[in-house]
Amino acid sequence: MAKTKVLIYKANHSFWLGEQLVRAGDSVVAGHPLLKGRMALFEPFQPTVGRIDWATGEAEKAAPKPAPEPTPEPEPIAEPEPETPAEGGDA
Repeated sequence: MAKTKVLIYKANHSFWLGEQLVRAGDSVVAGHPLLKGRMALFEPFQPTVGRIDWATGEAEKAAPKPAPEPTPEPEPIAEPEPETPAEGGDA
């Protein structure tokens, strides 16, 4: 199996770097200074959706999805008219 070039790494654990918090799962581009001397804190990122051509670094072009059909707006509900008190009632 051919060795693939890693383009993105994700943090294994959360850690502080000065005043910056790097959380577990945060992603970092290969070659970023944050990785220097800290590779034990990162692992290669494996996307769960889509594909990347690792030779060129190009993401697979997704086919455009058709626009959803517009949904008609519901007709407003008429509010009931307030009842008027009966005149000449027992008082």
